[in-house]
Amino acid sequence: MAPSVKPWIPATHDDYDRLVGKEVFTRGGEKLGKIKEVYHPDRDLPLVGGDHAFLIDTGKYKDWFGDLDEVYIPETAISGVGDDGVVLFFSEDEVKDRDWSDDASLAAGLATVRRY
Repeated sequence: MAPSVKPWIPATHDDYDRLVGKEVFTRGGEKLGKIKEVYHPDRDLPLVGGDHAFLIDTGKYKDWFGDLDEVYIPETAISGVGDDGVVLFFSEDEVKDRDWSDDASLAAGLATVRRY
């Protein structure tokens, strides 16, 4: 079961950074891993809402991601955030069916981000 979450409306870079270490779940409650790092667009908030990326350590769930140890999740994939974790809009099948090794749009965007 997915953790109880509320809509997530970040206002500062610190709001994003607080997600580091949180568990990540599908919308159906399947655990996917933990947020390892946050990548911030090289612009000031609030203009950057929706443009962040999260590096996920897939750990023992890496077979869901084509055996990749780490994957990038776009901010737009986050459905909600709670004390116990982050829930994505993705279902279990959508995670398993996606080609995580070639996320060209997100990879291209990482060229213009900074890490705090």
